[in-house]
Amino acid sequence: MMVSPAQARAARKWNAEHREVMSKSAAKSSAKRFILKLADEDELKEVQQWLAQRKDVDSGAK
Repeated sequence: MMVSPAQARAARKWNAEHREVMSKSAAKSSAKRFILKLADEDELKEVQQWLAQRKDVDSGAK
């Protein structure tokens, strides 16, 4: 579907100003796909360990 030149400019401007948001969104989507569709049991355990480590770090910083 074609978009108007103004809408295309606005989208490019938003993308340029929100690179971090787009990067985080892409990483989150990749992680979710890996966990839900690709990971085997051992890899899921490893992800759980990473989450536990992250929670420990976050709880220690407060």
